Amino acid sequence: MKFLASVLTLTTIAGVSAVPASNSATTNTVISGEFTYSGKGVDFAVQCSGGLTPPHADCQPGKCQCNGNYGCWSCNGGRMQCQPGPGSGSCWA
Repeated sequence: MKFLASVLTLTTIAGVSAVPASNSATTNTVISGEFTYSGKGVDFAVQCSGGLTPPHADCQPGKCQCNGNYGCWSCNGGRMQCQPGPGSGSCWA
């Protein structure tokens, strides 16, 4: 019985330590021309499912929410939204 309690305790500790410290996605900061972008671009290697939002819609980096060639970016301190990213010459605030 003591052995079982020890195993359960260790399993619980291991399970708690495996929980990520934050639920936020890693974002990148990219300077492209006169614009500074912060966010996460489109990764076409990842298959997305669920509702995809159109350009200018609010988004969260890493949630795969933007459609077409748009990524989830904030430009020059603006809000996070589906927009073209670095190299596009566009900056939506």
